[in-house]
Amino acid sequence: MVSHEPHESGTPTKKRVVTLPPTPAAQGQAPPPAQDAIPHRQVWGGAAALIAAMLLIVLFPRTLHPPASATTGTAATATATHAAPTATAAPTPIPAAQAWGAQAVQFHPLTLPDGSLFIPTDSAPDGSLLAGYTAQANRSGPYRIAAITLPGFTAHLITTLPADAPAPVVRTDGQFVAWIGGPSASGQQAPVHQTIGYSRLNSGIVVVLYDTNQLRYNPGVMALVDGRFYYSLTKTPNVLTMMDLATGNSQRIAPQVSFAFDHQPEIQVNGVNLLYFLADGSAHVFNLQTQQDTALASYSPGSGQPLPQLNDDGVFWAQAVTTGIHIEHLALGGASTTPEQVAAIPNTASLTQLAVNDRLIAWNDGTNLTAWDRSHKMRVALHAAPKQSGTTLLARGSLLWFLTADTHQPGIDIIDTGQLG
Repeated sequence: MVSHEPHESGTPTKKRVVTLPPTPAAQGQAPPPAQDAIPHRQVWGGAAALIAAMLLIVLFPRTLHPPASATTGTAATATATHAAPTATAAPTPIPAAQAWGAQAVQFHPLTLPDGSLFIPTDSAPDGSLLAGYTAQANRSGPYRIAAITLPGFTAHLITTLPADAPAPVVRTDGQFVAWIGGPSASGQQAPVHQTIGYSRLNSGIVVVLYDTNQLRYNPGVMALVDGRFYYSLTKTPNVLTMMDLATGNSQRIAPQVSFAFDHQPEIQVNGVNLLYFLADGSAHVFNLQTQQDTALASYSPGSGQPLPQLNDDGVFWAQAVTTGIHIEHLALGGASTTPEQVAAIPNTASLTQLAVNDRLIAWNDGTNLTAWDRSHKMRVALHAAPKQSGTTLLARGSLLWFLTADTHQPGIDIIDTGQLG
C-alpha cells in the first residue's frame, strides 16, 4: 500500500493497486498509471432501498477526443427559436415485436446465479457490456463492482468494496470501468466511507484512487468517456477535472460561464461536447476542443420535464406545448442555432424520463415507456411503465434498456439497435 496525497487537498488519501483475475476482454496489457482522484452519490440500506437504487441513476457520456487545453473558453449564446415540425409521431404506437421483430427486446433477470442482485448503471457505447454493482438482497455483504457481457449476460466480478462503503455509481466506456461511492443526497458532508477507483477491463488490474471516511468529491458529477474520467471536488463546485486513465495525467476544465455543480450536479460528455447546467437550471454546451461555451437558449428549465440528453448528433429535450410535448433537437458544430422538432407526443403534459441513443428517442410518461424510431419514423410501444418510482430508462450508443419486474423479480429489457429489423 502506498500513501498518496492528491494535489486538490491536503488530506492524505490512500492509493492501492489490487490484481484481480482478468475480466472478459483480452489479457496482457499493462495497468495504466494512476494519479489524482474523483466523485458521486447513493447510500442504500435494506432490501427495499436496494431495489430503489436499481431503479435510479442517470447516465451519460461517450467517445471523446482529447481536449485542446484547460484554458478558459469563450462564450456564445444560441438565440434559437422553434422551427416548424419536421417529424410527427404516429397517433398509435406499434408493438415492439411488430415494429422490429419478435427478438428485438431481450429480457434478462437481474438476480445472478449466486443469489446477488445486479444493479446496472451504465452501458458501453458499442453495446458489448453493462456496468454496475451487485449486492445481496438483504444487504448482508459488501457491494461488488461488476460487468455483464452481452448478449450472453455473463457476470464478471471486478472488485469488492469495503463492507461499510455505500452503493457506488459505475460508468464504463467499454475500455475502462470506473466508480464513485457517495451519499444519497447531494451536498451531504457527514462522514461517509467514500471510494473511488477504476479498472482497465482487459488487464484485470484495479486502481483505488480514494478510500477514506470523508466525503471529498461532488457525489453527483461523474463521466467516463474514451478513457477520460471527469470529476469535481465538493469544495470547488465551479471546477471540473479530467483525468486521462491511460497516462494518469489530469487537467482542469473551466468555461467562461462557471460550473455550478453545487446546484446542478449533472454532466454529460459526448464526442467533444460537455453538457452542464447552471444554478438557474439553464443548459450549456462546452466544446472541449474549441473552448467555446454555448447556452441552449431555447431550452426552458423548470418546466417539470427531464433534463436534456446529449447524443452523437446533438442535444435533445422535451418541450411542453399546448397540444402535448415536442421533442426538440439541436445539432452541434454547425452554423444553425435553431432546433428542430423530431417527434410529437400528443395529449401529454410531462415526462418523467427521456433517453436517446443512435436511433431511438424513448420516454416515460408515467403510464407507458414509448420510443420514436428516427430511422423508420414510427412510434413504438416498449412496455407499461413499472409502478416503482425512479424507474431506470437509459440509452447509450446502440443500446436502450429499462428495468422491469414482469416476473415479480427484478429484470432488464435490452434493445440493441444494431440488431433491429
